[in-house]
Amino acid sequence: MALKHISTAVKSREDSPFVGPLTKRSIVVAAGAQWPTGSGYDYIIPLGVPMAPYTGGNGKYQPIRRTTLASSVASSDTQLYVADANGFATGDVIAAFTGAGATTNGFTATLTGVDYTNNILTIVALGAATALTAALTSSYIEVEHNGYLHNHDDAIFLGENIQTKDALSGSTFDVPAVGIIAGQVDINRLAPNCYDAMIESQIPGFDYIPTTPGV
Repeated sequence: MALKHISTAVKSREDSPFVGPLTKRSIVVAAGAQWPTGSGYDYIIPLGVPMAPYTGGNGKYQPIRRTTLASSVASSDTQLYVADANGFATGDVIAAFTGAGATTNGFTATLTGVDYTNNILTIVALGAATALTAALTSSYIEVEHNGYLHNHDDAIFLGENIQTKDALSGSTFDVPAVGIIAGQVDINRLAPNCYDAMIESQIPGFDYIPTTPGV
């Protein structure tokens, strides 16, 4: 097997957000899976990122990449103002939807640009014929093939830092990894944009802390 050169500028996490005892399982992260941050470390995925099997991936995992709209969207708009652009990349196919049990009743679009500083996703104008019933403030925006819409079940948290691209050759590769499926997790110590109201239903085996005892 060729040597896989890990970047010397790995943006990883040493402070685990998980509290034991933990229930773990083995997974395979898909070659080229990424967690874009605008910092040049797209193919380095830090521990604490939620993951799910993705459409057409034969059981392989990619990060769940999701956020919410910060303002409503009109059919003529080309910019989506979102709560957090971390996790999105130019070329992603995204879907808008409304919440638990959701369907794609808003729109789908391809990202033509991502502004991580100002949290703006750029798309081609949707056009007047496109249904926009879900494109309201607080609606979810998600990379379509690797999250709630298609893979509600079998989601996990990534239990280690991994890299899916050779830093020298540019080749990508599948990566065996540890997934955490149950235990306790401090949501304030997860990687940015890795917790929302839907995560608890996707990964139900956790106590999500901090919580108020007895509530």
